[in-house]
Order: sequence, then C-alpha cells, then structure tokens
Amino acid sequence: MERQIVNFGIQSTGSETLSRATALVHQEYKKKEMKSGIVISHHDALYVETPPDEIHEAALILVNIMEAPVPELNNASFPVDLGVGLRWGEVDEEATKLVMKYITESKAMGSG
Repeated sequence: MERQIVNFGIQSTGSETLSRATALVHQEYKKKEMKSGIVISHHDALYVETPPDEIHEAALILVNIMEAPVPELNNASFPVDLGVGLRWGEVDEEATKLVMKYITESKAMGSG
C-alpha cells in the first residue's frame, strides 16, 4: 500500500506534465497554422502526424515544449527521445538523426 501511495504522486505529476505539454504543443501547431497534429498520448509519449514539409518545425516545437523545465518539479527537465517514421512502430533511424541534427542546430543558433 505504501508503494502505491508514493507511486500515485509520481504518476499524477507525470500525467499532469504530459497533459500540459500536449495542450501547449497543440496550441503552438494551431497558432502557426500547421497541419501537424497530436494523434494520441500514451503513458509518457506523444504521437504526432505531420506532413513531410512540417517535420522539422513540428519536431522542434515538440522537443522544446517537452524539454521545458517543469515548475512543479523544481524546474526539472526531461530529455526527449524522438523517433521519426512513415508508419507507427517503424522508426527510420536515418530520418530521426536528420531531424535531431536540425533541432540541435536550431537550438545552437537560438531559434529553437
């Protein structure tokens, strides 16, 4: 029972953090009039469908929001494990590397 009590707080905070990120990502895509959209959130993951011409920008928005410090957790931030693929469950390692390179370069230039 004690373990369940401890886990509840952790899971609740994690769930709230993901819910906030989901809303912020959705708002940002909408604000930028993007066709990209969140398809589903599952545990600690967000699945996004995006047209090919929006992949870089959609991923950059997603990563920036998901890695932002969480005030309720003493501004802790969590790294994002991004995967890019044409179909669910099929991650294209080369495409993922290219998108992550774009994100890294964008952040280094201050545009991310």
